[in-house]
Amino acid sequence: MCSGHPITLTASEPQPDRVLARLPESLDETRHPQPNDIYLLIEISTLEHNLNANKHLYAQAKISDYWMIDLQNRRVMAFRAPERTNYTQESKLTPGVISALALPKIDVEVKRLLA
Repeated sequence: MCSGHPITLTASEPQPDRVLARLPESLDETRHPQPNDIYLLIEISTLEHNLNANKHLYAQAKISDYWMIDLQNRRVMAFRAPERTNYTQESKLTPGVISALALPKIDVEVKRLLA
């Protein structure tokens, strides 16, 4: 899990708050994670910015599992199944558990993400 480091997309290098990505094939490799390396991307920031900019950017890059932690409204929004510039699946969770697509047997309590 990386924290605050850039990822490489086609036309930009955003810095999400957390990224769960596979390790590079070689430890000598110095590139940032690219979309096909990313298992889960998490952001904690203003809702408007993520929904109006980053969500579409990540969908276009085909990031398959994007979570937005909305501390103001005390919820986690999970976006999955990217298609063109948007996600076709969206979940809004307040209580309950969520699992990353890449780690379906590991449940994370939403309240822990909001703490």
